[in-house]
Amino acid sequence: MKGSVILLIVFMISFAACRKSKQETEIDVEVDISNPKTAILGKWRGIYRVSGNRLIPTADNGFIMEFREDSIVRYIDTRKNESVSEVYYWKDTLLYRAGICFFVDFLDANTMKHTYNIDCAAGIANIPTIFERVR
Repeated sequence: MKGSVILLIVFMISFAACRKSKQETEIDVEVDISNPKTAILGKWRGIYRVSGNRLIPTADNGFIMEFREDSIVRYIDTRKNESVSEVYYWKDTLLYRAGICFFVDFLDANTMKHTYNIDCAAGIANIPTIFERVR
């Protein structure tokens, strides 16, 4: 009986320790979404295209964008283990990459929306894309 009680106490302590460490790993680095220049840093993948008021899920094509502090954006194809890079920059509140400028809205710390700015991307359909942060 005494052995069972000790075993139960050890199990409960172990469970509590595991649960605490899981919670600690779920806490993300604080992201200030009011500053898009820092909020955008990290890896992102497209999850939705917006059509009117509908969200259309995008296929998981293994494509990730990584925005780095040195103003380089890497486009990573995780299926082929290949990547290409280019420069990105901000002008006022517009993000410029691939020769196109975008409005960037952060819905929360892990979700952002890119919308083409029609004024500087003539001829491109204005189809917003929603991205989620990749850990």
